[in-house]
Amino acid sequence: METVFIKDNSSNITYYLIGIKEISPSKTATLTEYPIPEGGYISDHSYRNPDTLNFSMMSDGYNNMKKSYYIDQYGVTTNLSYESLKELFNTWLNNAIQLDIQTVHGQFKNMVLNSISWRENEHDWSRFTPSLVFKETRIATLYTTKVNTLNVQTGADYSTEESTGETSGTETTSASVVGGTLAGVAMGAGIGAAVGSIIPGIGTAVGAGIGAVAGGIIGFFKNVFGG
Repeated sequence: METVFIKDNSSNITYYLIGIKEISPSKTATLTEYPIPEGGYISDHSYRNPDTLNFSMMSDGYNNMKKSYYIDQYGVTTNLSYESLKELFNTWLNNAIQLDIQTVHGQFKNMVLNSISWRENEHDWSRFTPSLVFKETRIATLYTTKVNTLNVQTGADYSTEESTGETSGTETTSASVVGGTLAGVAMGAGIGAAVGSIIPGIGTAVGAGIGAVAGGIIGFFKNVFGG
Protein backbone atom coordinates (compact mmCIF):
# COMPACT_ATOMS: atom_id res chain seq x y z
CA MET A 1 0.00 0.00 0.00
CA GLU A 2 1.14 3.50 -0.82
CA THR A 3 1.38 6.73 1.13
CA VAL A 4 -0.13 10.02 -0.07
CA PHE A 5 1.09 13.38 1.23
CA ILE A 6 -1.56 16.07 1.58
CA LYS A 7 -0.80 19.63 2.63
CA ASP A 8 -3.69 21.58 4.13
CA ASN A 9 -3.21 25.12 2.82
CA SER A 10 -5.46 26.62 5.49
CA SER A 11 -3.30 25.36 8.36
CA ASN A 12 0.02 24.53 6.63
CA ILE A 13 -0.15 21.05 8.17
CA THR A 14 1.01 18.09 6.10
CA TYR A 15 -0.92 14.82 6.43
CA TYR A 16 0.59 11.43 5.62
CA LEU A 17 -2.21 9.08 4.63
CA ILE A 18 -1.14 5.46 4.88
CA GLY A 19 -3.04 2.49 3.53
CA ILE A 20 -3.80 3.88 0.07
CA LYS A 21 -5.02 0.97 -2.06
CA GLU A 22 -5.57 2.57 -5.46
CA ILE A 23 -4.97 5.99 -7.01
CA SER A 24 -6.68 7.21 -10.20
CA PRO A 25 -5.55 10.66 -11.37
CA SER A 26 -6.95 12.29 -14.50
CA LYS A 27 -5.63 15.20 -16.58
CA THR A 28 -7.65 16.22 -19.64
CA ALA A 29 -8.05 19.09 -22.09
CA THR A 30 -11.01 20.19 -24.20
CA LEU A 31 -10.71 21.13 -27.86
CA THR A 32 -13.45 23.54 -28.92
CA GLU A 33 -15.50 22.87 -32.06
CA TYR A 34 -17.62 25.36 -34.01
CA PRO A 35 -19.79 24.66 -37.09
CA ILE A 36 -19.11 26.68 -40.25
CA PRO A 37 -21.59 27.56 -43.07
CA GLU A 38 -19.73 25.34 -45.54
CA GLY A 39 -20.30 22.32 -43.31
CA GLY A 40 -18.04 20.58 -40.89
CA TYR A 41 -16.36 22.07 -37.83
CA ILE A 42 -13.31 24.13 -36.99
CA SER A 43 -11.25 23.62 -33.85
CA ASP A 44 -9.15 26.62 -32.94
CA HIS A 45 -8.88 26.61 -29.15
CA SER A 46 -7.84 24.15 -26.48
CA TYR A 47 -8.06 24.59 -22.72
CA ARG A 48 -7.07 22.41 -19.79
CA ASN A 49 -9.81 20.99 -17.62
CA PRO A 50 -9.54 20.85 -13.83
CA ASP A 51 -7.53 17.87 -12.66
CA THR A 52 -9.28 15.11 -10.74
CA LEU A 53 -7.82 12.59 -8.34
CA ASN A 54 -9.55 9.54 -6.88
CA PHE A 55 -8.15 7.15 -4.33
CA SER A 56 -9.35 4.60 -1.83
CA MET A 57 -7.72 3.77 1.47
CA MET A 58 -8.06 1.58 4.52
CA SER A 59 -7.91 2.50 8.19
CA ASP A 60 -8.19 0.07 11.08
CA GLY A 61 -10.18 0.84 14.20
CA TYR A 62 -7.65 -1.09 16.25
CA ASN A 63 -3.87 -1.12 16.27
CA ASN A 64 -3.49 -3.85 13.65
CA MET A 65 -2.41 -1.41 10.96
CA LYS A 66 0.06 1.43 10.81
CA LYS A 67 -1.73 4.70 11.42
CA SER A 68 -1.90 7.73 9.17
CA TYR A 69 -0.43 10.76 10.85
CA TYR A 70 0.33 14.45 10.49
CA ILE A 71 3.18 16.74 11.44
CA ASP A 72 2.25 20.17 12.71
CA GLN A 73 4.18 23.43 12.28
CA TYR A 74 6.21 22.65 15.40
CA GLY A 75 7.39 19.29 14.08
CA VAL A 76 5.17 17.25 16.42
CA THR A 77 3.85 13.99 14.95
CA THR A 78 0.28 12.91 15.78
CA ASN A 79 -1.33 9.63 14.75
CA LEU A 80 -4.79 9.67 13.17
CA SER A 81 -7.37 7.17 14.34
CA TYR A 82 -10.14 6.26 11.95
CA GLU A 83 -12.48 8.56 13.92
CA SER A 84 -9.98 11.38 13.40
CA LEU A 85 -9.80 10.58 9.70
CA LYS A 86 -13.58 10.76 9.32
CA GLU A 87 -13.64 14.10 11.11
CA LEU A 88 -10.76 15.40 8.99
CA PHE A 89 -12.41 14.36 5.72
CA ASN A 90 -15.71 15.97 6.75
CA THR A 91 -13.87 19.22 7.53
CA TRP A 92 -12.19 19.20 4.11
CA LEU A 93 -15.49 18.46 2.37
CA ASN A 94 -17.73 20.90 4.24
CA ASN A 95 -15.28 23.82 4.16
CA ALA A 96 -13.80 23.32 0.66
CA ILE A 97 -10.27 23.37 2.07
CA GLN A 98 -7.63 23.78 -0.63
CA LEU A 99 -5.11 20.97 -0.60
CA ASP A 100 -1.83 20.16 -2.32
CA ILE A 101 -1.58 16.41 -2.92
CA GLN A 102 1.60 14.48 -3.70
CA THR A 103 1.35 10.91 -4.98
CA VAL A 104 4.08 8.58 -6.16
CA HIS A 105 3.84 9.76 -9.76
CA GLY A 106 2.24 13.21 -9.65
CA GLN A 107 1.60 16.46 -7.84
CA PHE A 108 -1.80 18.14 -7.71
CA LYS A 109 -2.26 21.66 -6.37
CA ASN A 110 -5.35 23.57 -5.23
CA MET A 111 -7.49 20.47 -4.90
CA VAL A 112 -10.70 20.24 -2.87
CA LEU A 113 -12.47 17.15 -1.63
CA ASN A 114 -15.47 16.75 -3.92
CA SER A 115 -16.99 13.57 -2.53
CA ILE A 116 -16.39 10.78 -0.05
CA SER A 117 -18.01 7.35 0.07
CA TRP A 118 -17.39 4.07 1.84
CA ARG A 119 -18.79 0.60 2.32
CA GLU A 120 -19.59 -0.99 5.66
CA ASN A 121 -18.99 -4.72 5.74
CA GLU A 122 -20.65 -6.86 8.38
CA HIS A 123 -17.63 -9.15 8.44
CA ASP A 124 -15.23 -6.40 9.46
CA TRP A 125 -16.89 -3.44 11.15
CA SER A 126 -13.59 -2.19 12.55
CA ARG A 127 -12.19 -1.10 9.17
CA PHE A 128 -12.91 2.24 7.57
CA THR A 129 -12.41 2.05 3.80
CA PRO A 130 -13.33 5.40 2.23
CA SER A 131 -13.07 6.37 -1.44
CA LEU A 132 -12.24 10.04 -1.97
CA VAL A 133 -12.62 12.22 -5.06
CA PHE A 134 -10.66 15.47 -5.32
CA LYS A 135 -11.04 18.15 -7.95
CA GLU A 136 -8.83 21.10 -8.86
CA THR A 137 -10.17 24.58 -8.13
CA ARG A 138 -9.75 27.59 -10.38
CA ILE A 139 -9.69 31.06 -8.85
CA ALA A 140 -10.21 34.32 -10.77
CA THR A 141 -9.95 37.88 -9.49
CA LEU A 142 -12.49 40.37 -10.85
CA TYR A 143 -11.73 44.08 -10.88
CA THR A 144 -14.55 46.59 -11.34
CA THR A 145 -14.38 50.32 -12.11
CA LYS A 146 -17.21 52.75 -11.49
CA VAL A 147 -17.90 55.06 -14.43
CA ASN A 148 -19.56 58.38 -13.63
CA THR A 149 -22.79 59.06 -15.49
CA LEU A 150 -22.75 61.93 -17.99
CA ASN A 151 -25.61 63.95 -19.44
CA VAL A 152 -26.01 63.29 -23.19
CA GLN A 153 -26.23 66.98 -24.07
CA THR A 154 -23.18 67.86 -21.96
CA GLY A 155 -21.19 64.88 -23.19
CA ALA A 156 -21.80 65.78 -26.82
CA ASP A 157 -21.14 69.50 -26.39
CA TYR A 158 -17.83 68.87 -24.67
CA SER A 159 -16.69 66.23 -27.09
CA THR A 160 -13.26 66.60 -28.68
CA GLU A 161 -14.74 66.31 -32.17
CA GLU A 162 -14.21 69.45 -34.29
CA SER A 163 -15.97 70.85 -37.33
CA THR A 164 -14.21 70.20 -40.66
CA GLY A 165 -16.12 72.89 -42.58
CA GLU A 166 -14.83 76.23 -43.74
CA THR A 167 -14.30 78.96 -41.19
CA SER A 168 -17.07 81.46 -41.94
CA GLY A 169 -18.00 82.58 -38.47
CA THR A 170 -21.22 80.54 -38.52
CA GLU A 171 -19.75 77.03 -38.34
CA THR A 172 -20.52 74.73 -35.43
CA THR A 173 -18.85 71.65 -34.05
CA SER A 174 -20.33 68.33 -34.97
CA ALA A 175 -20.56 67.57 -31.24
CA SER A 176 -22.85 70.56 -30.70
CA VAL A 177 -25.09 69.45 -33.53
CA VAL A 178 -25.27 65.97 -32.07
CA GLY A 179 -26.02 67.28 -28.60
CA GLY A 180 -28.67 69.67 -29.81
CA THR A 181 -30.26 67.07 -32.02
CA LEU A 182 -30.43 64.54 -29.19
CA ALA A 183 -31.93 67.13 -26.90
CA GLY A 184 -34.52 67.93 -29.59
CA VAL A 185 -35.36 64.25 -29.95
CA ALA A 186 -35.90 63.86 -26.20
CA MET A 187 -38.00 67.01 -25.95
CA GLY A 188 -40.06 66.16 -29.02
CA ALA A 189 -40.72 62.66 -27.71
CA GLY A 190 -42.00 64.04 -24.44
CA ILE A 191 -44.32 66.54 -26.11
CA GLY A 192 -45.52 63.98 -28.63
CA ALA A 193 -46.27 61.45 -25.89
CA ALA A 194 -48.33 64.02 -24.01
CA VAL A 195 -50.29 64.97 -27.12
CA GLY A 196 -50.79 61.36 -28.13
CA SER A 197 -52.27 60.51 -24.77
CA ILE A 198 -54.95 63.15 -25.28
CA ILE A 199 -55.87 62.72 -28.97
CA PRO A 200 -57.88 59.50 -29.56
CA GLY A 201 -56.42 57.04 -32.07
CA ILE A 202 -52.79 58.18 -31.71
CA GLY A 203 -51.72 56.86 -28.33
CA THR A 204 -48.76 57.72 -26.14
CA ALA A 205 -46.20 55.48 -27.89
CA VAL A 206 -47.11 56.63 -31.41
CA GLY A 207 -47.19 60.26 -30.30
CA ALA A 208 -43.77 59.89 -28.71
CA GLY A 209 -42.34 58.47 -31.92
CA ILE A 210 -43.77 61.25 -34.10
CA GLY A 211 -42.61 63.88 -31.61
CA ALA A 212 -39.10 62.41 -31.44
CA VAL A 213 -38.66 62.57 -35.21
CA ALA A 214 -40.00 66.10 -35.43
CA GLY A 215 -37.97 67.25 -32.45
CA GLY A 216 -34.80 65.76 -33.90
CA ILE A 217 -35.26 67.56 -37.23
CA ILE A 218 -35.99 70.87 -35.53
CA GLY A 219 -33.01 70.48 -33.20
CA PHE A 220 -30.68 69.66 -36.09
CA PHE A 221 -31.63 72.69 -38.22
CA LYS A 222 -31.64 74.94 -35.17
CA ASN A 223 -28.05 74.02 -34.31
CA VAL A 224 -26.80 74.18 -37.88
CA PHE A 225 -28.51 77.36 -39.11
CA GLY A 226 -29.14 79.08 -35.79
CA GLY A 227 -32.40 80.42 -34.47
